[in-house]
Amino acid sequence: MAVSITDYNLEYRCSTDDAWYTCAVVLDHVNHHLRVKFRDFVQSFYDEVFSVANFSTHSEIEQFLLRFRPVSKPVEDYECSRIIQGMLVCAIYRNKNEALYFDAVVDAVRYKAHKPEECLCSYLLCWQHGPGNGNVTKSTIEDICLITDGPIHPKLIEFANLMKQQLKGTFVQSQVFGSVGHSSHVGSSAELSDHDIDMGGVKTTDRHHYIMLENLEKDLCPLLMMDFIHEHTSITAESYVFPSLLAETYARGAIMVDSTTKLKRIYDFINNPNHVITSFSGR
Repeated sequence: MAVSITDYNLEYRCSTDDAWYTCAVVLDHVNHHLRVKFRDFVQSFYDEVFSVANFSTHSEIEQFLLRFRPVSKPVEDYECSRIIQGMLVCAIYRNKNEALYFDAVVDAVRYKAHKPEECLCSYLLCWQHGPGNGNVTKSTIEDICLITDGPIHPKLIEFANLMKQQLKGTFVQSQVFGSVGHSSHVGSSAELSDHDIDMGGVKTTDRHHYIMLENLEKDLCPLLMMDFIHEHTSITAESYVFPSLLAETYARGAIMVDSTTKLKRIYDFINNPNHVITSFSGR
């Protein structure tokens, strides 16, 4: 299964060592398999292959999808001010002869005056997983990448739909995505229709109508949020979950549609006092 260099547009949190690797995904529609191919290991025996039959609950599907994200972006020396305390980043952790990428929270920033072409700042990182989990180590800008947002890869959406079809014959608790709690905001960005709008890493020039949500689970998968809305309102919406700081116990997000009619139907459903929307953990 040959892939081009442009197909390596995802990061995958490997099940073997828990590190993040740049990868491509290949969907086998005949056997209902998803193959993860690593950019740095071209031999096929390094691939990870997943079957629809491997998943038996919506929760397992959600956790699987959370192992993928857009490729993190290196930080240029002149961009060092973008790295701030409390931010979640993807960085190199050096352990013996290995240098692998894991997630870390910026515990402290030590800024130093320097020329734009050579950053002299240092950063204390608290590692969130991997061999350094819970440890704080010192890093420099060349080891740090910014985690990016973006829409879920189309092949992952296809594979998730195949997994959901597999579950239709069994009783599964209705997937719910969190509570809007006491705060939701409805808006329309018509006044920005002639300019680029940036929501959750996606830029467009179309007319947007959106609902801003709070009190979401921090690890919520936007795809399941979309499915939940479609299941209960028959509306296909775009969904986003925004990054949050480590100190925050919840995340914020948005549901976006292309008409006020659709927006009102979703808003009425979410704010219906007869609907109690909770996550698997009870949020």
